[in-house]
Amino acid sequence: MVRGYLIAKYRGATPAEVKENIRLAEEATESLWKLGVACYCRHLLTAFFEDEGNWEALQRGHRTWLAYAEVAYCLEGWGDDPDCMTEVEAARELEIPIVTSHTDLLLVLQKIKEGRISDIEPAQKAQDPYVGKTFAVWVGRQVVPVQIIAERLNGGWYGINLKSGRRLTITNPQRLLYRWNAGKEPKRKGERKNAPRRAHSNAQVQK
Repeated sequence: MVRGYLIAKYRGATPAEVKENIRLAEEATESLWKLGVACYCRHLLTAFFEDEGNWEALQRGHRTWLAYAEVAYCLEGWGDDPDCMTEVEAARELEIPIVTSHTDLLLVLQKIKEGRISDIEPAQKAQDPYVGKTFAVWVGRQVVPVQIIAERLNGGWYGINLKSGRRLTITNPQRLLYRWNAGKEPKRKGERKNAPRRAHSNAQVQK
């Protein structure tokens, strides 16, 4: 069997929401095992352990197991959860293939079975031309460098503001002004008000 790791939202605003997240993770884990993936699910192993105030220690322990995974599966909604985003970043650093659908998972499993490990793209949605690249993006009244780290299931991308370190969601491709160049000065604060409106589409963004 292939060693897998489930990346899914755990924490919630209420105990009921946490229980629902655990239920969804359990269903996903069962389906992955049926596909031949020996899946590690932190939701089932350490549910409610955070009541002891050891959340960071738990996360370090989970990432230890992540390092042994051959594939990581992201459950829908992962991009809106900081804990999941941290795990995705860790998986990317470890060059672990990350998938978000059963179709992509089956493709990865087939390549592993055939021994074509080098053919597997380590980045989630690696076929998306924007993932991994840095763009100039309007945030508030400033243009800042934002690295695209993953594609959203419903369109757009998840990114990291390299100036502040904060994560953000980009649903409109018009926010991607141009490929970021470290030597290119962004517009000064307050210039957006008088800046001309520019129409962009995915195809028009400089790649």
